[in-house]
Amino acid sequence: METVIICKNLGFIYGSCDLKCDIGFDGKYHKKIAFKNGYMNLDESDYVEKKNGFYVLCGEKSNIVVVDLDDMSLEHNKKIYDYGSRYCKCSVKTRKGYHLYFKYIPEFNRTIHIKNLEFDIQSNKSVVLAPPCKYTIEDEEICYLFEQENPELVDMPDELIKYIRTLIKCDNELSNINMKISKYKQSDLDNYSKSTTLIEKLLDSLSDKRATNYDDWVKCGFALAYHNCNSEYFHNFSKRCLEKYDKDDCQLKYDYFLSRNGKIENPITIKTLWKWLSTDNHDVFCELLTEEKIPNYDNTVTYEDKFLQEKMIDLIAEDRKIFETLFNYNTLIDKSKSFKYFERYHIYLSDQDIIFKITYNGGSIESKKMPDKLYPNMKYEDKEFASLWLKSSKRKVYSSIDFDFSREAQHKEVFNLFTGFKYDNIEKNDESIDFFLDHLKYICQTDECYNYLINLFSHMVQKPGIKTMTATVIYGVQGIGKNSITYPLEKIFEGYTFQTADIEKITGGFNSFLLGKLLVIGDEIKAKAKNVADELKNSITSRTINITYKGKDTITSTNYINYIFTTNNELAFKIDPEGRRFFMIECPEEKKTKEYFDEYYYKLENEQYLANIYHYLKNIDLSNFNIRNIPKTDYKKANIANNLPPYIKMIYDNYHGFLDIPLCDEDTTDIPPVKRTARQLYDLSKEYCEYKHIQPNYTSKSCSMGLSKYLKDFKCYDTHKKINYYSLPRDRTLIEDTITKTL
Repeated sequence: METVIICKNLGFIYGSCDLKCDIGFDGKYHKKIAFKNGYMNLDESDYVEKKNGFYVLCGEKSNIVVVDLDDMSLEHNKKIYDYGSRYCKCSVKTRKGYHLYFKYIPEFNRTIHIKNLEFDIQSNKSVVLAPPCKYTIEDEEICYLFEQENPELVDMPDELIKYIRTLIKCDNELSNINMKISKYKQSDLDNYSKSTTLIEKLLDSLSDKRATNYDDWVKCGFALAYHNCNSEYFHNFSKRCLEKYDKDDCQLKYDYFLSRNGKIENPITIKTLWKWLSTDNHDVFCELLTEEKIPNYDNTVTYEDKFLQEKMIDLIAEDRKIFETLFNYNTLIDKSKSFKYFERYHIYLSDQDIIFKITYNGGSIESKKMPDKLYPNMKYEDKEFASLWLKSSKRKVYSSIDFDFSREAQHKEVFNLFTGFKYDNIEKNDESIDFFLDHLKYICQTDECYNYLINLFSHMVQKPGIKTMTATVIYGVQGIGKNSITYPLEKIFEGYTFQTADIEKITGGFNSFLLGKLLVIGDEIKAKAKNVADELKNSITSRTINITYKGKDTITSTNYINYIFTTNNELAFKIDPEGRRFFMIECPEEKKTKEYFDEYYYKLENEQYLANIYHYLKNIDLSNFNIRNIPKTDYKKANIANNLPPYIKMIYDNYHGFLDIPLCDEDTTDIPPVKRTARQLYDLSKEYCEYKHIQPNYTSKSCSMGLSKYLKDFKCYDTHKKINYYSLPRDRTLIEDTITKTL
């Protein structure tokens, strides 16, 4: 009664039945269950204590799915039990195996019987025997009991669901294979049996249970004898069960099998062995079929930089001539030219269920997400080739895609978009690159800027796996040559760069173009860069990047992207007072001649010249380079000043207006300073914000803290009034220098 109470507490619909076991036509015991009114339309429990059988209705009505495992000697059933038992809190030991109870899930909304694999999924319109039922087989009493003292239902774990999906798919494939084998010409199968190499491989690849199970052992003997195989094959097969092997008995049996040739109406043939092999060792099964049918087929394929549908269609037609006599192209698809060519340019990510098309751009790889319908016009025997490829067990499967310089040994499950730099394969020569270096000096104007910029470029070449977390901004009028700095980097990092004039693309939602990129170049960025300032700062410093595709899950990839922006808008960027993320260069006003740039770009079209630049950058000594020590250029200070908080900008820009101090560029030594408390300056700043139509996004407390930071040299204490105040000098230059010093 206790187990009945358990079923009731778990919410099962259950009932009692008459249960007995009888021997069937196959000589095996089978349970026979008699229901009073059937169970197909049960809506409530019906229990009578005097009956020996007890069942539980599966499916949505009882909120359960039961994984029914029979033959526990099979590896996949062991694996199912291993996955399930880690989480399952409601299980029953049966005569052959186990029942694992899980909460109902719509994916398994019907009962699935998988005879070949000896397990079932019991769901809607199905019942399972459950505690406390009892029955007897050959004087042995079988009693069902829950393994847990207080069973409870839990969700089926994802790893178990995925594994069961795979097994169901494999079972469907094997059923198709067996159907094809049954239709295969006996004469062709006879040829297999005459091949010494093939028959040995076939027998060696069968499961050991074929030799230990008496019925299978006899069937194997009959099959070999039917094709007049040498008895040595049968002896070697029998020795796989040494404890039962007897040489003389084995030979007597085989002689008997031979004597029955032609006397059996439905003889056992080598078809049986091939069916066994298709289940026991599917990979060897495909290999042996291929070895026999196309031993001299040359499936060598030449590749281009990108996938060509026209070539793919031609390859399918060529393969068809070879494979048209084979019973299943899908089984042997990995041996075809069309499969090899298609697989070269396509990868499947299992975790996101996404297919990527790959393009080989020189030494680099570019990826593009493909739509759900791949090449609907590219077919093989009225089936989409892409569908055949997806169903093939031979295709490469990756869990994710990444762009990673740091991995010394490639992970097989991760497709890495980084393949090396183009100019590693071109050695440097003695040609000077002074023209390029002098041009950098011309753009940078100061030695400090030039040294930082050349070392920054060198860091990107030498240590691509260490993100610089610094964005370079190059400001100058149109035609000054800003892009002349980024052009050689585009060449050096070919395949790993992305260029755009729309900065919102970089920070937007759908950003698949950033996958596999090392350098992003923002060309002639406009003032709207201020609108995405916070997102841009995160992009510059974040160590990971979420790549988002329309209609698909987000892929998280390692972020090695560095940024270079060019602009002719002086105040395009919003730079915070610390300004740690930006290196800002203002180009000279004097423009170079057309002849100068013609010669410059002519050199950069030379692969050897670019290789020399690459190797120069690769060999710069960076031991004393501190990438965080970014030069504080006048251009950067001006941008920071433009973005100072209003209570400081009021003083910086409107000193004479809001502090009642006349603009004074003469000697102010004898003019007394103006004294203002933090509160007074805060109130004045509110008036300033109203006048300038600025939103004052700060409190009096944050204003006081900011004043202490920027005007600390002028902060005083009035001992009489016991308050802090700021003694602001009449000299504008002195105040500006003090504020600038903190930037």
